[in-house]
Amino acid sequence: MKQGSFNPTAKQVLVTFVLQQAEDQPLSKRVHLYRALAQYSGVPREMDALNQLADQLEAADLSCRQFVFDFTNATATAKPSASEASGHDGKNKHS
Repeated sequence: MKQGSFNPTAKQVLVTFVLQQAEDQPLSKRVHLYRALAQYSGVPREMDALNQLADQLEAADLSCRQFVFDFTNATATAKPSASEASGHDGKNKHS
């Protein structure tokens, strides 16, 4: 092996692989994978980052699931254009 070349540890290889594979998984599976990696990591900064990512995904998912369109009170109102509001209809009145 060349001197100075990057030699990832087994842990780095596993974490990188899981993170890459997690991108293609359903949201609930990604949350579980991120939390598992956080526990596996043992490094406080990595643990915090992975748990925060899992929390954000869960919050976004919950927000999307709770979102409801409410068209029951919708009314269409036409607002006048700026020229109509000022009394100018764009027609030449000097002809």
